Amino acid sequence: QHWYILGYCHLRKDYRQFRLDRIHNISRSENPFTGDHATLDELRKDTQAKKNTVKLLVDKKVSKYMDYDRHFYGFVSEKETGPGKMEMVFKTPARELQQGFPRWFLMFGDYAEILEPEALKIRVKEILSKVARNLED
Repeated sequence: QHWYILGYCHLRKDYRQFRLDRIHNISRSENPFTGDHATLDELRKDTQAKKNTVKLLVDKKVSKYMDYDRHFYGFVSEKETGPGKMEMVFKTPARELQQGFPRWFLMFGDYAEILEPEALKIRVKEILSKVARNLED
């Protein structure tokens, strides 16, 4: 539903997708880019290789509320796996498994289960433990 542009990010020293409606200003930089650009096919293959598969089991009544944001986290597919249950599959960058994805998951966590990866389960537990400690104070 949005337009994106692929560009090289000098801050992160890597290619990034930038959503056009979120760009406030564009100006020519004095920073030269001296590297060789890969082809789009090479960039796509490289990007896919760095992603982890995440599988969630979600109550169907809640999955509709995940519709908008799920594409930010690499949503690939969903299928009904039983009465009232949806299995959702994501291809998510490893860096998202530490902050973005687990925090997004927690919005629906009381109606969802992490099937894989184990690292995501561990990270969500760490966040919940910190929340519990903060509530005790």
